[in-house]
Amino acid sequence: MAIAILLFLTSIWGSIYLLHYLLKSSKAQSLLPSSSSSFRPSRRTIWNESATQITLSGLHLRIETTAWNLRHDLFATSLKRATRARWRTTLSQAYSFGSLLGLIGMLCALGFLCTTGCVSAVSIARKLWPVAGTYTGTSSEGFGGLVKRSLDSVEDSGVLPSDGSWIKPIIPGVTVPLSHLPAILSAVFLSQVIHEFGHAIAAAIDAIPILSAGLSLTFIIPSAFVSFSAYALDALAPRARARIIAAGPFHNIVLWVLLVSLSYTPFARIFWSLGYRDVSATGQIVVGVDAHSPLHAYLPVGAVITALDDTLLGRMANASHDAWTSYLVGAQANRTSPQGWCIAGPVDVDLACCTTPSPGRSCFVSTSTPSSFRCLDPAPLLTSTHTNTTARCTTTADCHPGDGHNAVCMRPDAKAQLLRLRVGSTGDIILWSGPRKEVYEEVRVSTLVPRLRVIPHALPHAATLFWEYLVTASLSLYFFNLLPLPFLDGSQFLTTLLQMIFDEHSDANTSPGEYELDLESEVSAPSRRARRRARWKGVLGRVIPRVTTGVFFGCAVLGLIDAYL
Repeated sequence: MAIAILLFLTSIWGSIYLLHYLLKSSKAQSLLPSSSSSFRPSRRTIWNESATQITLSGLHLRIETTAWNLRHDLFATSLKRATRARWRTTLSQAYSFGSLLGLIGMLCALGFLCTTGCVSAVSIARKLWPVAGTYTGTSSEGFGGLVKRSLDSVEDSGVLPSDGSWIKPIIPGVTVPLSHLPAILSAVFLSQVIHEFGHAIAAAIDAIPILSAGLSLTFIIPSAFVSFSAYALDALAPRARARIIAAGPFHNIVLWVLLVSLSYTPFARIFWSLGYRDVSATGQIVVGVDAHSPLHAYLPVGAVITALDDTLLGRMANASHDAWTSYLVGAQANRTSPQGWCIAGPVDVDLACCTTPSPGRSCFVSTSTPSSFRCLDPAPLLTSTHTNTTARCTTTADCHPGDGHNAVCMRPDAKAQLLRLRVGSTGDIILWSGPRKEVYEEVRVSTLVPRLRVIPHALPHAATLFWEYLVTASLSLYFFNLLPLPFLDGSQFLTTLLQMIFDEHSDANTSPGEYELDLESEVSAPSRRARRRARWKGVLGRVIPRVTTGVFFGCAVLGLIDAYL
């Protein structure tokens, strides 16, 4: 998967530079021409040379246009009409409420940031210095399960780590499968576009024109932007300025509420039922397997996995528990099946497989205490589909004389990392040796089977995955953009809030001339109270962003360390 993504990115940037070279040879200029017919749709002037500029520098592509300025100005003008007064008032009140949500979001984001840092530090400490008597095994959890159907399944599927962490960084290839990268980038980009629309609409309420809008691509990360005149924004009253700044995060939280609300409706189930049949009562259907995975030759697309070890994957229609995610990377990722097999015969003298890996042999441990160990070939025992071959048991007391001389109830040791996948109606068993997380990352499953062969199996899985990351990206951008960090909305929002709190004339409806007179009177007769307020405003405006930046990078480092441990 990593090689495929690298080749894809190489081909994309190679094509961009090839096009740049061909166009540059025809027009001697450093800018990537935008007057080429390939960038000028017929009967439209949106990509003409006077309105659009496309620049290329290293692995950074930037497309900036003023083609939308006139449309934005017309929208702002229409809001000023008497017939649209109600619309303007409604929008103004809505985005003013967005300013309040911006303040709440900033406080919550700061609280989440501090809490995340503390939780990550505690988690790292527990992994490095485990408390005696506690389970020391580790598991790899990933956010964004393959088959979750709604937001509530995040808790039900047990993807929250068992070590106490409640927020995991989304790192493709580390905390989530690398195959999730396209869905992550698409969801983040769409959330950014909706975010920038918020700034543009809120600016139109106060007739603030946009200077330009555009898109950019930095290596693999796409982004959107809308720029305004700094002078025009600074001339606004702080309340109006806060409304524009908070409008982007406001759009993100509104989108999140809409997506979560839709996930509780039967809309998705009704939509997919038109072309797909639900098999969740039976198990999980395979919609794709990584080409480099050993399971690729054994799990064809369309195969139904009915059980993992002794855990059935079928569920009732109204159940939201995702056994696939829970057993592979969730709450049950470190658990072994309580059942074993009645194994007869003398105890092996050679127990080398229990300390070092041995080809064709795995370590088995008894279910009763004191524990005894044996080295056995797991394939004949664990892949048998006949229940009368070897009796199943929970304790040695369940084994009868007919099971063999000195039969002992034994099961694979957790260190052996054996996993049985039961496939199809015949119950064929595939034996996997390795971390369960790799199965989760390499095998993509769903609960929907196409009614027609022409309908792709992977479509519901891809759509569900994108939906889940869109929900995550919307909420994440709401909190992240409100952090008082450089180059984020939060830094400007904090400055505006401090101005509203500490400036006595922050929202005075005065003309520029009257405001200048007020400033002159304050300068001529400065008060101790005004100086104190200005001093606090400056101190908070410097200290809060610096402390937040330090805490943010500290949390990022701790999160990465915690993810790799």
